[in-house]
Amino acid sequence: MTGFIALEGTARLAREQREKLLKTLPEELLDDAERFLDYLTRVPEAAVAIRHGATAMLTVGDGGIMTALWILAGYSGTGMRVGLRDIPVKQETIEICEVLEINPYHLLSGGCALLTADNGYRLCAELKELGFAASVIGHITADNDKAIINGDGIGFLNRPQTDEYIRFCDEVAKTDVLR
Repeated sequence: MTGFIALEGTARLAREQREKLLKTLPEELLDDAERFLDYLTRVPEAAVAIRHGATAMLTVGDGGIMTALWILAGYSGTGMRVGLRDIPVKQETIEICEVLEINPYHLLSGGCALLTADNGYRLCAELKELGFAASVIGHITADNDKAIINGDGIGFLNRPQTDEYIRFCDEVAKTDVLR
């Protein structure tokens, strides 16, 4: 994976829910989160990754990383094992999602991509050498299981669900109408 999950959703929420978030989070954290929008218009690591051994690539967007993983497995017709703790997420995302009760793994994630490669560790090393954030978060398997490993626990990917940003905005709109 390149980049960090939920940057787009985090930036939008930091801007749109600033007043509410300022009640519990520092202004500097929200300013930093809003700047995540700078990462959305560029995914130059994609071209670099293809030149350095990536065999497939999928940009992560609506529905977050979990939706992208489901789609990638569907395209490849395989299963996967992914380490939940290996998925890169910024501290600003964690804090904002905690305050707003949002799951960052299902949040708008423009600015990052999933890649497959015969040697993911070598690809990540080459991307990092060129200044890109890259992490091995799992591997493809021959079966159809889409396993998510979290410490000693194992779960499985569900079919994609509504993006957390959309769900949250819908809830806010309903609350506003009821007032």
